[in-house]
Amino acid sequence: MDSHSSDLSPARLQVMWNRLLAVVEEQGQTLIRAAFSPIVRECGDISAGIFDAEGRMLAQAVTGTPGHINTMAEAVLHLRERFPVETMKPGDIFMTNDPWLASGHLNDFLLMMPAFKGGKVVGFTACTSHLVDLGGLGMGPEGSDIYDEGLLIPPCKLVEAGTPNAPLMDIIRANSREPIANEGDIYALIACCEAGVTRLAAMMEEFRIGDLDALGAYIIGTSRRGTLEAIAEVPEGVYRNVLKMDGYENALELHAALTVTKTGMHVDFTGTSGCSRKGINVPLNYATAYTVFALRCIVGPDIPNNTGSLEPFTVDGPKGCILNAQRPVPVAMRHTLGQVTPDLVLGCLHQALPDQVPAEGASCMFDLPMRHAPEVACDGGRTFAIEPVHNGGTGARPHADGLSATAYPSGVYGSQLEITEAVAPVIMWRRELRPDSGGAGKFRGGLDPAKVLCGAGSMELIGCLIRAFAGPGDRVLGIDYGYAFAASATAQVQADYLKARERALTVSVDNILAARTPETRIVFVCNPGNPTGTLIPNSELLGLRAGLPADVLLVVDQAYAEFADAENDPGEVFALVEGGDTVVTRTLSKAYGLAGARAGWGYFPPGIAGEVRKLLNPNNISIPSQAMAAAAMRDQTHMRDAVARTAAIRNRFAAACRALGLAVPQSHTNFVLIRFASPGEARTADAALRAEKLLMRGMGGYGLSDCLRATICSQKVMERALAVLKGITP
Repeated sequence: MDSHSSDLSPARLQVMWNRLLAVVEEQGQTLIRAAFSPIVRECGDISAGIFDAEGRMLAQAVTGTPGHINTMAEAVLHLRERFPVETMKPGDIFMTNDPWLASGHLNDFLLMMPAFKGGKVVGFTACTSHLVDLGGLGMGPEGSDIYDEGLLIPPCKLVEAGTPNAPLMDIIRANSREPIANEGDIYALIACCEAGVTRLAAMMEEFRIGDLDALGAYIIGTSRRGTLEAIAEVPEGVYRNVLKMDGYENALELHAALTVTKTGMHVDFTGTSGCSRKGINVPLNYATAYTVFALRCIVGPDIPNNTGSLEPFTVDGPKGCILNAQRPVPVAMRHTLGQVTPDLVLGCLHQALPDQVPAEGASCMFDLPMRHAPEVACDGGRTFAIEPVHNGGTGARPHADGLSATAYPSGVYGSQLEITEAVAPVIMWRRELRPDSGGAGKFRGGLDPAKVLCGAGSMELIGCLIRAFAGPGDRVLGIDYGYAFAASATAQVQADYLKARERALTVSVDNILAARTPETRIVFVCNPGNPTGTLIPNSELLGLRAGLPADVLLVVDQAYAEFADAENDPGEVFALVEGGDTVVTRTLSKAYGLAGARAGWGYFPPGIAGEVRKLLNPNNISIPSQAMAAAAMRDQTHMRDAVARTAAIRNRFAAACRALGLAVPQSHTNFVLIRFASPGEARTADAALRAEKLLMRGMGGYGLSDCLRATICSQKVMERALAVLKGITP
C-alpha cells in the first residue's frame, strides 16, 4: 500500500533524496558507458536529471556539464508544455536540439521520458549529450545563421511506446558525416532515460510511495531555504564587472550587474556588446546556465542542484546582445563566450566576497573539430569527424593553486591522445603542461611575472625609476608629506622635486593636478600616506591617473598597503599598470616585518620594467633575504593576523591619545601621527618618552615639528607610552 505524504518523516524523506541522487547518477553512467563518440564516452559531455510530474527538477547527476544541466531544467518544461501529459504513454521519449530550447547549439540532443506508476505520469527522466556531427558547416564559427550550422529538430517524439521513430532516425543519419556514431549516441541517450525510469519505479516501489509530491516538496523546500540562508550571508548591494574579449569583427565587452538581496541574486547583462556575424553568439538559456552555476559554486555549493536551489538566481539581458542571442543568428561555438560568463559574474561576486572567489582562468574549453575533406569521401577514403577536447588551467583559488588542464566551468574531461589517434587519422606529436603558465603569486594564477621586479626594498625600485625617467630640467611632483627618499633621489639626477599641498594631512588629487607643469615627468604618491597614515580611496587614485597625460608616469608607493587592503581593493590599483603609465611599489618591511631583509617589489608595465631592470643591481637581494621573503609571502594567514592585531592595538592607542586632547588623524598603517599643541610640547613628550626608554620618531624633517610618529608595538609597550603622555598632558 502506498504511503501518504503525512506518513513520511524528514529522516525518511532524506533517505529517499539520497537514493534519488544515486538513481540519477546511474543514469549518467549508463549514458557514458553506452555512447559511441569519444566526446561523450571519454570526455563526459553529458547530463542527466529527474523531474516531478510538474516538470520541476528534483535531482541531477554529478557527472556532466552545467551547460546541459541547468538548461535541461528549462527544456523539460518546454517539452512538457508542448506534449500534454494525458497523451503520453509508457515508453514514449520526446526530444529536441533547438538551441533556444535545449542547450545552446544544434549538437546537443535533449531527451525526456515520462515515468509511470499506477497508470499515471509521476515524473520524468531527461538527459543531454553532444552529437559529433549534424551536417551543415558543423562545429565552427563560420556559419552566417543557424541554418548553415546543421540539422535543427523541433520538439518531437523520438520513441513512441517503446518503438523508435524510424523516419526521424533516417533523417538524422542522412544529415551526418558520422551516421553510425550519431545513431549509437542517440540509443545511448534512450538507454539513459530508460535506466532512470526503471530505477525510479523500483525506488518508489521500495519506499511504497505512489507519487513524488511529498519528496519533491521536501527536496525543493529544503534546498530553497538552504540557498536563501547562503545568499543572506552575502552583503547586499549591486556589483558590476566588465570583461573585454577580442571578438571577430570588433572587440567585445561583456557587462554584468549582480544585485544581491536577502531574497535572491539577479544578474543583468545590460551593456553587453551586440551579436557577432560569427557563430560565437550565446542563447540566454546557455548564458544563464553557466552564470548560475558560477554563483552556486560560491553560494551554497553543498546544496544539490534542483529547482529549489536554482530558483533564487535569475538572469536577464537585452534581446540581441551577444549573451541573449535571438534566432536565427549562428550559435555553434556558443561556449566560446558562454563559458566565460562565470569569470564575468565571479568578478562581481569578488567585490562582495573577496576571500572566497577564485581568479580568472582559461575558461572555455578548446575543442578542435576535425573531419575529412569532401573529396576523400568521394574517392572512397576513410571518413571521420571528431572533436578532441583540450583544457587550460583554472585560476588560482583563494587558498590553493589552480587546477592544471582542468575544464572549469564545463567539467568536460580532456581527450585522451590514444583514443583520438585510434578513431581518426590524426597524430598528436606533443602534449604537456607548460611550466609557469599559471602565473606567479602565493598561488599560481597571480600577477604576470614579466611585470614584477624585486629590489632591495621598494627604495631601490623608486630610485631606479627616477634615474630612468627624470633628469636635468625635469620635475618630479610629490606631496607635502611623502616618502622623503623620493626627493633625495630626484636631487641625485639634478631634477626638481616639487610638492603638492595636502588637505588635512591627506593627499589632494585636485592640488596635484593643479601643480603639474609641462616639465613634470613623474608624479609620486604614497597611499597610505607616510608619515601621516591617511588614506585616499581608489576612486581618487583612478581619477588622478585619468587626469594626468599619458607621458607622465604615476608611481603609487604602497609600503603600508596591507593595512588598508580591506578598504581599498588592491586589484583596482594593480589594474592601472595595464595602461602602461603607472607603477605600483610595495615592500616586505612593514606588514611582513622584514625591514632588515631589505626586500621589496613593484608591478610595472613591461616597457618601464625593461628600463628599470637595466639599472638594478643584479645582486640586490641576498639569498637569505630571498628565502625569508618567499617564506613570509607564503604565510598570508600569519601576515593578516599580524595586521589585524596591530590595527586593534593602534586603534585603542589612538583613541586614548584623542581622549587626552591630542590630535591623531585616522591611520591606515602600523603607526599613528600624534600632533601636539606646539613644537615645544612635542619636544617635551619626546624627552619624557626617552627617559622611559621609549622612542617616537620626530617629524621635523617633514615640516611637522609639532608631531611625533609612534610605531605600534605590543599592547604593554603602548600602555607604557600612554602613561608617559598622560603624565605630561595638562
